[in-house]
Amino acid sequence: MKTILLLTIIGIIEALHCDKEYNQIESFYERGYDITCQGLTNNFTHLLQELEVTNEISLKMENCNLTEVSPNLFHNVEHIKHFYLENSTFSYKKSESVFKLLENLEDLKIISTKFEVTKNSLSNLKRLKELTLVKNELSFIEKGAFNDLKSLKELHITENHLKDLNNVPLCELKMLTTLNFSKNEIQDLGHNLYCQNIQRNSLIINNKPPPLNSSTIISFPSSLDLYEIDLSHNNIKDLSTSFAFLKSLRIVKLQGNKLNRLNNSHFTFLEYLENLRVDNNALTFIEGNVFKDKQFLELLDLSNNELFFLNMKDLKSVKYLNLANNRLQIDSILSININNTLEILILDNNNVTEMKPNTFKKYLNLKTLRLSGNKMELSSFCLNGLFSLRKLYIINNSIKKIPKEVFKDLHNLTLLDLSQNNLTILDHNETFSSLRQLEVLNLSRNSLTSLSYALVEPLKNLVVLDISYNKLRDIDYDVILTNLPLLSILDIKFNMLSCELLSKIIKYLQTRGVTYTVQDKIDLDKVNVGGIYCNNEKVTNKAVSEPISQKSVMFNVTLGLIVVLILVILCIVIFKVHVYLKRRKYRADEFELIDE
Repeated sequence: MKTILLLTIIGIIEALHCDKEYNQIESFYERGYDITCQGLTNNFTHLLQELEVTNEISLKMENCNLTEVSPNLFHNVEHIKHFYLENSTFSYKKSESVFKLLENLEDLKIISTKFEVTKNSLSNLKRLKELTLVKNELSFIEKGAFNDLKSLKELHITENHLKDLNNVPLCELKMLTTLNFSKNEIQDLGHNLYCQNIQRNSLIINNKPPPLNSSTIISFPSSLDLYEIDLSHNNIKDLSTSFAFLKSLRIVKLQGNKLNRLNNSHFTFLEYLENLRVDNNALTFIEGNVFKDKQFLELLDLSNNELFFLNMKDLKSVKYLNLANNRLQIDSILSININNTLEILILDNNNVTEMKPNTFKKYLNLKTLRLSGNKMELSSFCLNGLFSLRKLYIINNSIKKIPKEVFKDLHNLTLLDLSQNNLTILDHNETFSSLRQLEVLNLSRNSLTSLSYALVEPLKNLVVLDISYNKLRDIDYDVILTNLPLLSILDIKFNMLSCELLSKIIKYLQTRGVTYTVQDKIDLDKVNVGGIYCNNEKVTNKAVSEPISQKSVMFNVTLGLIVVLILVILCIVIFKVHVYLKRRKYRADEFELIDE
């Protein structure tokens, strides 16, 4: 019992500690000591307060249990620039300016720790540049809490319980450029994204923005000069004119909300908008001029909505457009007025059933095209004009055959994925003749029965070939591997190859140093060669799983024992019959002697 108690005390002592480590990774002006404290309680605060340290840079406190904290806790580390508090209990009097000694603090992160932001909580942090509050059970922030944060540029309050931005005094943050309120419960953006200009307050009524028009936008600049705003994963249903006065916004993240439409007025005055994410909402309609005059918009994500029609105009500079997981047909998609800037187009899981010739001809600079999860078939010349295309994904469609010249313009293609289709035969040897830069070819999960060298002969740069999950019975493996010198990964698992052929293929792959994939989990009751199932029970290689042969031996031994046992029993029966007949004859002879 004493031993257990002693070990417990030792464990507690080891868990309670404050250590320092010299940091040479930071820039020249921030070289110094990083301090880490674990498991501090009110009775052991002296471990931090009496730590001998100079030129301290950061303090990290984890798994602490501190109540009625006073500013004196930090008197020995008052020069730190970074403070991280995580997975702890940290409480103090509401009237206490708990961080007031940390005048040099630039970065404050409080994570998974209940923390109330009162009027005095952040007092005297005039040099703070970044404030991060995650999982703190916050539902509001007292007015005046940010008054001393004269230098704050980034505010991250995530995974909390904020419901109304009117409960957050954002207008106190004059230098703010990045605002992150993701994963809260925000429903109403209110008027708090508009901050009145004191010099023009004669036209302000009830602290609300003036009527929205071009003259008021010019005359009433917002005191918030935000560059990025993240309101993702909340409960926002309507944007109203929330962003109208945030003219400097470049990045807007609204994914994971409950928006059902985008109006022309929502982003009208965001002239410098570069990145807009409205994916994972419930959008059914987008007005035609929503993105008008957005000369700098490069990324637009509208995926995972319920859009069935688009009439968007003037996407002059978009490079990345994601429309996946909607209900769009190809005609609606192609009505989008996009200049030659588009580089990535994602159309996965829509209602694209057919593509006519020259469908994508106007996308001259397109580098990645994703068409997976539709019900489409390929038609001749439907991919014409895609001279810059490097990656093409047409996974899980209804493709039964590949037209001879469908890939003829794809001279720069490096990746082609045709997996999960209905291909049974590739009957044109010229199918891939234009794809001389191709490095990855995925034909898995089709119904192919053979693969000839003539088909892949032009693919001299091929590195990866995936033909798994087909019905292949024959492969020109030796010719293919000999004439494709860069091929280093070959996936042939789950086909109908004979064990004899598979054994030869694996031996050949091993001699050439080519990597081949095997089943993740092997059923030992099935015949396999080198970890790949084969189509018959004839084994020509020692690589065939041994449990099968072991079972055969056991069967033969058992059968032999049964035969021997039957023979023994039969001999015993014959012997007894013989004895019985002999005795019977002997008795008959005795009776004859008596009669005489």
